[in-house]
Amino acid sequence: MILDYAGTKNSSDIIKIRDISNYEDNPLLILVLSLSDKLTDKIESFDCGADEYIVKPY
Repeated sequence: MILDYAGTKNSSDIIKIRDISNYEDNPLLILVLSLSDKLTDKIESFDCGADEYIVKPY
C-alpha cells in the first residue's frame, strides 16, 4: 500500500499507518511518500508500522 502525503502529515495519517499495520495476517507493505525529510517524521512512520519512507522528489 502506498500512502502519498502531498503536504504535511497529521495525526490521522499516523493512525492510518498504525491501523493498517495492526491487522492480523496483514500481507501489505506500507510505503510512505512524503515531502517531509524530517528525521522525526521518518521515525514516527517506522514506529507506527511503515516499511519504507521515501522523500519527494524521488
